Amino acid sequence: MQLRLAKKSAEDYLQTLADQESQLNEQIFNVNQEEKDFAKSLSDKYGVGSLDLESGLFTPNEAKN
Repeated sequence: MQLRLAKKSAEDYLQTLADQESQLNEQIFNVNQEEKDFAKSLSDKYGVGSLDLESGLFTPNEAKN
């Protein structure tokens, strides 16, 4: 009887972990999507370029003709 209770407890714990993993994967997906949307909005507003995160300096890419 005690062994069955321990097994049930372990199964419940594993299900809880699986649920938490699923939630975290969904959050990661959402954050990645927000990052892509934000980068696109910056690119639309300022053009293509690079940003130095330390200095905050934006350097536009040279236009290719």
